Amino acid sequence: MSAAPEASVWLWWQMALKGHRQSVVMGEPQQGYWRRKFKATKTRPGSDDPVATWKSPDGVWSALVGIGVEARRISGQDEVYGIFESCCKTPISYEHYQHVQKHRVWPADLPDDVQEKATAALQDKPATDERGIGDNSEKADGPSKHELAVDAVTTAKKAFDEWLATIGGKILTQEQADLAAEYRDRATKLEARADEVRKDEKEPHLLAGRAVDDKWRDVIADAAALKVTVRDAIGEFLKAEKKRMQDEAAAAAKKAAEERAAAAAAAAAERGEDPPQQAPAPAPVAPTVPTTAVRAGGAGTRKTGLKSVKRVRILDMSAVKQAFIQTPAGEFAAKDWAEKNGPSSAIPIPGTEVYEEDVAR
Repeated sequence: MSAAPEASVWLWWQMALKGHRQSVVMGEPQQGYWRRKFKATKTRPGSDDPVATWKSPDGVWSALVGIGVEARRISGQDEVYGIFESCCKTPISYEHYQHVQKHRVWPADLPDDVQEKATAALQDKPATDERGIGDNSEKADGPSKHELAVDAVTTAKKAFDEWLATIGGKILTQEQADLAAEYRDRATKLEARADEVRKDEKEPHLLAGRAVDDKWRDVIADAAALKVTVRDAIGEFLKAEKKRMQDEAAAAAKKAAEERAAAAAAAAAERGEDPPQQAPAPAPVAPTVPTTAVRAGGAGTRKTGLKSVKRVRILDMSAVKQAFIQTPAGEFAAKDWAEKNGPSSAIPIPGTEVYEEDVAR
């Protein structure tokens, strides 16, 4: 068998590695390295063998199936073609083949401790950690679901970080991508299982919480409604009281002005002068704000008073929309809306284009 494959006789295998679909000619094997998988049956155990196929300079076809000393050597074109036909759709790199022969595991296989701990965390077993706060009793049934999940995720993360460091921190080959996909698949299953157990463990508390909510909902709502009713009633009184005080202040100011005018006229008459001409009526002014705040509530009671707030009355909605679009907030809202709805919109959104981008999922 040749060392690292480079010659043109390996072209079919090299093209297969790159994902090209090629025709298989009946009875004609191809040189290369492959992974042959067989599912277990009642009469035959399953296997996952590395395979090497090659043609010697004298024209004899050979194949090596398996690992190390247990590998089977097969000769003959028809016999090798039978092997080749069973694995030609799963080519592997020469480095991949060497790894299996040396370490007896496939590069895309997770470390044993990762697989074992993930299997333990994913199995459907009763939890043993539903104990009360402060309960330090020993757990007779072994680790809890939570402890198993923490151990599995921590082990997988540590193993992945270490593996990524050993390959230089970046995935560069198909084999490395395959192994990373195994880690991702295991993490996805652990995430789903942990969330499932979390929901199961939380459900009794949710039911108890809902029962408490149902018990208190009506009385809380009634008290809140009563609070608003009383507040509004007090508010009507306080507004009327404020107006009364403003009216009284305005009347007092008017009376004081009239008294000053009468006093000036009397003084002019005593001097034998004509009374001063009446000044023009002053322009209307805002009501005088009472110096004493209007409020309700005695000592030890929460006070209710009036608070001046600013409100907006919409007179022209189209003008409001146009003004909103010109603001940074309007720009952000429009951008967010276009990005979320543009890809699925039946009609293109004006001022946009739909493009495709490859992302990892």
